[in-house]
Amino acid sequence: MDPPMLMQSNNRAKQLLRDDDSLLRQVFFNVLRHHHPNTANKVDVIYALSQAWCKSKDNGDFDLLEKYLDNLKPEECILVASAFSHMLNLHNLTEEVANTQTERAGRMGEVTLPTRSTNKSFINLTTQNGIAPEMVYKTLCSQTVELVFTAHPTQAFRQSLLKKYAKVRHYLDELHNKRMSPYEKIELLEAIRAQVQAAWRTDEIRRQKPTPQDEMRHGVSYFQQTIMDMVPIFYRRVDTALANIGQPRTPLTHRLFEFGSWMGGDRDGNPNVTATTTRDVVILARLEAVNAYFQAVETLMFDLSMWRCSPELKALATRLAARAIAADPNRIADERKKRNYADFWMPIATNEPFRVVLSHMRDRLWQTREVLHQCLINAQLSVRQALEDTDSYLDVQELFEPLHLMYTSLMSTGDESTANHKLLDVLRQVQTFGLSLMNLDIRQESTRHAEVMDALTRHLELGSYLSWPEEQRTSWLLQELSGRRPLFPPGMDLSPDEAEVVATFRTLAELPHDSLHSYIISMARTASDVLSVVLLMKECGMKEPLQVAPLFETLDDLNNAPHTMDTLLASEWYRNHIFERHGGVQECMIGEQACNQHFTSTAACLLATIRPADQVLSTNRMSVY
Repeated sequence: MDPPMLMQSNNRAKQLLRDDDSLLRQVFFNVLRHHHPNTANKVDVIYALSQAWCKSKDNGDFDLLEKYLDNLKPEECILVASAFSHMLNLHNLTEEVANTQTERAGRMGEVTLPTRSTNKSFINLTTQNGIAPEMVYKTLCSQTVELVFTAHPTQAFRQSLLKKYAKVRHYLDELHNKRMSPYEKIELLEAIRAQVQAAWRTDEIRRQKPTPQDEMRHGVSYFQQTIMDMVPIFYRRVDTALANIGQPRTPLTHRLFEFGSWMGGDRDGNPNVTATTTRDVVILARLEAVNAYFQAVETLMFDLSMWRCSPELKALATRLAARAIAADPNRIADERKKRNYADFWMPIATNEPFRVVLSHMRDRLWQTREVLHQCLINAQLSVRQALEDTDSYLDVQELFEPLHLMYTSLMSTGDESTANHKLLDVLRQVQTFGLSLMNLDIRQESTRHAEVMDALTRHLELGSYLSWPEEQRTSWLLQELSGRRPLFPPGMDLSPDEAEVVATFRTLAELPHDSLHSYIISMARTASDVLSVVLLMKECGMKEPLQVAPLFETLDDLNNAPHTMDTLLASEWYRNHIFERHGGVQECMIGEQACNQHFTSTAACLLATIRPADQVLSTNRMSVY
């Protein structure tokens, strides 16, 4: 990188940071002086004393600061600490804005950035590394990046503050990007002051312990505010980079990203995460996805007003219109008014085929949302069955296919610009997020499953499962997995912990399969740890069992992992199960405790063990947690 250009980039970022930091500090001090003039004076003195010591590093300056702080009253200490907390948060905002502005300047060619863009990476691969553009395209279209939101129930920042700070960040961005009249600038600065004042007057401390459902809503807020809108933009930039090396867009059926979550699914060591919690967070995530698609479809109904279309779309619109005409149009209009639709209440004529199809999709999305609301209220309802029994969306293909049909219709009639505008973005969102928004991983500690197995074998008078050697456990589990008899007799006594484990599996059986991803066994040590989970899934009615991922968390367990996987894959039943249910993929996870200097050799040994165990296992996945 050219050193003068890098220096220019750094100087630009530093100057922007200083200007924004000075602006927000001034705004905050004005707010503080308005509400607490005495505290503002003390904060000003502390700030000046701190700056003096930072510059001089003299012990005398530090002693002055320490003495001044010692003389503060307890109630003054609280206000002063809160003031500096807000100032640091506002400073973090200025850093984010400065980074954003620098990156934007880099994309515009005004400065050179130290990191490469996707466009430059593709060009370097083809021009400097000698890789054919077709190979870059093929490789890109054969991989998917999975991003997982792990569980952090102790998140301290309140949503009320995060949203206010996000608005301040947005206003600062506008201040740098928009040409504004003096009046508009005054209004924008007043909006910044309003948000800073509202943040200062908001209680920073949670007065109630957050639930896993609260944690999930916190995670979903990132999808609402950022991720769902940014994913289509990223796809567009990848498509532009591909066009620059002579390649087409990424296929509409391919996902560059998929999103997972542990929020509401990670019950290892967290008694607050129950079967009910998992059910709630799945419903909440699906509601968020449906709400987003509902708004997108209503927007498309205004955009796609054209009458020309492909014969396939015309046929679909004709069928849907005939179905609407057969019903009472006035009743349909009244019902749509009650639903508070934005427009298009009456059944739409076939001369607007796109709107006919979108109107039908809007009705189904509304129905899906209503069913999910009912499931959230009534814990006795099976979510999957409730969606199946109504005209609701359960399979994402039912949502994707008519949108894709509209896209291909627009392309076939020469309306490429319309096809590649909002409709393309919605298609990318549907393909990336599906109806589940993100796939939930379930995580439980291995001994909890063993305790349920022990209760079962004792009830069946087979002895204590916990006292059996590993060979006997594995043999019995495989025998039961191969058989057809039900194992759980009615009225079997279970402890509260054991009952909760069984309730979790029964709840999973009633949830839409696309909302779930893997069942992770923490502190996994042996093959029986995996087989017991597979058996519990079978006995609790899971027709589509989840991928079971053993999590090897200690170095001893990791060293023993090749033997564990050997034992599993030596079973013909388990090999067939992996091939038939999971496409020959066995997922393994490695805990951070095991990721030390021994990680590389042991992990390589584990992968080498999985590969030759059976030729059916054509691929494998390994995650590091």
